[in-house]
Amino acid sequence: MTLPGRKLVYAFDPNAIDSYPPADDWDILHFFPSASELDISVSTLHGVKDASKHDSTRRHSKSKVEPVSYVNFEEDFTTRAEQGWFRDNNYDWILFDSNTTFADICLDRVMYLNGRMGKHPEQADHTALMTLQRNIYRAAIGTGLHIAITMHTEFEKDENTHRTGQTLMTTGRNKIRIPLLFSQIYCTERDTIDGHIKYSIHTVGGKHNNFCRTNIKGLDPLTDVTIDFDSPLSGQGIGASVIPE
Repeated sequence: MTLPGRKLVYAFDPNAIDSYPPADDWDILHFFPSASELDISVSTLHGVKDASKHDSTRRHSKSKVEPVSYVNFEEDFTTRAEQGWFRDNNYDWILFDSNTTFADICLDRVMYLNGRMGKHPEQADHTALMTLQRNIYRAAIGTGLHIAITMHTEFEKDENTHRTGQTLMTTGRNKIRIPLLFSQIYCTERDTIDGHIKYSIHTVGGKHNNFCRTNIKGLDPLTDVTIDFDSPLSGQGIGASVIPE
């Protein structure tokens, strides 16, 4: 959390909470689904032969429980944005951690509204999810604050070059359209050197992560952002040199 200024984190990943040490310059709001929101009954893609078993299982499902994690987030974010609350409370940044788990609660809501809770997502569900996520990030950018999101990556083979490289783990064309909303896109890397864990970021695209880019001149393609937690966080890590004033 070395980004300069005051930060508000929207956390959707339960593991995120422990990764933020206590500090005076950030606050965290978390939106996790409760156990009652999640449908854990067995579902199958097999044909009619298995349909009777599937239906029998679903009769005992609690899938009709309305998922409200996204609704709670939407109400919170919309109210604060409409009231100018972010600026009134002197925030400089809004962070979304992470896009991956945010997509989960978005998709839960989409499938509930489409009457498909407990079933497998269809193309219409994925299309609605992509639009919803882009609109949220566009609305966040519309607040005039700096926006940052974390996103997982996955290895994928390019259909044209047949090379395997990292891509952003998000749905469909959002792999391209979400990055278009941001000026800095970095890929983190962890390594062990002389028994010490070091963290670096790729600031420009390469053979294995061509989605990286920056508009800051003079940055090294691979920049060390390792943090010393025994020292003040300000001036370290990503906030030290790879974020514009």
